[in-house]
Amino acid sequence: MRLSAIRAGMAVFAVLVLACAAQAVPLDIVIVSQSSGGEAAYVSFLQGIYGSDVNVEVSSAYTTLDATKIAHLEAVDLIIVTRGTGSGDYAGTGEAAQWNALSTPLVLHNAYIARGPGGSSQRWGWLPASTIDKTFANLIVEDSADELFTGLAVNNGDPVSLVNPAQTASMVNTTDTGNGALVASIDEASGLPDVVRWDGDEVAFFGDGTNANSGVPGGPRLFFALPGTGTNPDTSNFLDFATADGELMLKNALYSLAVPEPTTMGLLAVCGAALLRRRRRA
Repeated sequence: MRLSAIRAGMAVFAVLVLACAAQAVPLDIVIVSQSSGGEAAYVSFLQGIYGSDVNVEVSSAYTTLDATKIAHLEAVDLIIVTRGTGSGDYAGTGEAAQWNALSTPLVLHNAYIARGPGGSSQRWGWLPASTIDKTFANLIVEDSADELFTGLAVNNGDPVSLVNPAQTASMVNTTDTGNGALVASIDEASGLPDVVRWDGDEVAFFGDGTNANSGVPGGPRLFFALPGTGTNPDTSNFLDFATADGELMLKNALYSLAVPEPTTMGLLAVCGAALLRRRRRA
């Protein structure tokens, strides 16, 4: 091979390396939590599924919002609001509307914050009821085509193990999911919804947009109630008892809102293969 051809090939490879490496940007995730445990288990879980270089901010600083905080929340890839939050601290005057208006995908694990019955129990207005505690181990599949069940051979109506043994979780006390798509309910006599999805283009979380108790989603939203009761429990209340299927469903839930970035090495491998094919054609 002539020297000029070798140099040309090396130049193309260098460009591909730089281009691919530039694309391998780790995700930015905000965990909103007031848990004294610091959500260490959840951070480890996120590092396990997104890679050790994922940027995870765990913060209790969002009990009030301002323009700077809102801009930051709009700039990240995913917001996770854990069960370890005091619902009243995130529903001050006008703040429910500010949270709901965010375009960043958001998963909410706290049923108290999802409440929308009006009165003193009103919070973000995702589901039209107040809360109740329920103890269960399994979820019932309501929409087997949803991404939550990727990798699971399930049909509608099938039970899927979430935790073992059964744990207690705070639930929104209604089977009415409004404009949200019911993905999974709890395997318990009440059949309350555990996982509900909104794409973000709905006129409201429930109702036709004229109900003052309903919020309006500004982006993709997922309600996923996780075990944990009492004052600001840590997400380890779930992860300590999660089954393999339970962890997979949480992973799928997060992936459905924030797709993992390919690793730098993975991108380089793809680019190297592309370069090899190019050289073989030459």
